[in-house]
Amino acid sequence: MIQSLKAVVAMLIIFGHIGAVMYEKLDYDFLSIYHLGRTGGVDFFFMLSGFLIYYVYQKDIGQNRRNQFLVKRVIRIYPLLWFFTLISLPVYFLVPSFGGGHETEIGMIVKSLTLYPQHQPVLGATWSLSHVILFYLLFSLTIKKPLLGKIVGAVWAVTILVWWIISPDFLPSVYEVNFIFSPHNLEFLLGAMASHLTLKCKIRYGELFLLAGILGFISTWTNTLKDIIPLDITIGYSLSSLCIILGAYSIDSQQKVKINKLIDVFGNSSYSIIITNLPFIIFFAKVFDVLNIFELIGYTPAIIILILLTMIGGVTVHLLIENPLSSFLKKKLIKPKVQKNASPVNQTA
Repeated sequence: MIQSLKAVVAMLIIFGHIGAVMYEKLDYDFLSIYHLGRTGGVDFFFMLSGFLIYYVYQKDIGQNRRNQFLVKRVIRIYPLLWFFTLISLPVYFLVPSFGGGHETEIGMIVKSLTLYPQHQPVLGATWSLSHVILFYLLFSLTIKKPLLGKIVGAVWAVTILVWWIISPDFLPSVYEVNFIFSPHNLEFLLGAMASHLTLKCKIRYGELFLLAGILGFISTWTNTLKDIIPLDITIGYSLSSLCIILGAYSIDSQQKVKINKLIDVFGNSSYSIIITNLPFIIFFAKVFDVLNIFELIGYTPAIIILILLTMIGGVTVHLLIENPLSSFLKKKLIKPKVQKNASPVNQTA
């Protein structure tokens, strides 16, 4: 069931981008998503990534052997990022209206290809991958130097909390500094801590955790739109995501649920969907608008079709580009080793 959460993350991110594109390009607020600001997909993604990375690779921490964690992560993240960034650039140069106008700036392109922290990379959704890389660096340190990694992680977490609470508006606004102390980085650390706890303790009442998480998301959406109580949206999404992850893990450990193969495919394709969904959404929305499809069949049916096309596009990219490319690079760059114990969590984390 944990694997299916990757598909849920991808869907939440797609809905968030659909809402933004429909409002900014066509002045249509689909399900009030634009005014919601965030659907929680990114928060869920960070929490789940922290959980899965720790779960899959915790056995390597402190082991005196050649570790290839960072190489594996780079192979997974960068090639697909480079591929779609580079094929997107000609489109933005020839048809600037597909983007925001910043995509053709040389500095922006270099930052996008290296995942240097920035707010608006060429591929809009990939700003989150800069946080992913930062977490990978910390986890790689923890694998090689466990005590040092844990101390750095603990100090970092406390500093983020203090920074978040005091909100130092009196300091100059520097994106890189705000990036390092962003609450999003804390979500990775919380996900990893939750994973550590699941390995030490048996998590029960999975269904209740799952229900609490779902209700938490709904409550956070409602509260954000209605401004009922002054609750930070990141706290709402983080706690809700944590409940869902713990619930799914508990249910997995009891082997109660068999996941549909289609959901499994979407889960495996989640990274490709995250990378490609915004370009696909912009493209299909533009085509639909030119062909007057929104007016012909109505916005809701057209948006449903747009979502399906975006998901199919992401799965196609996963099967035809990401998988072959990743397999080729792993054969060339990663030395095979015998796995002594197979992990119950899918190792494509």
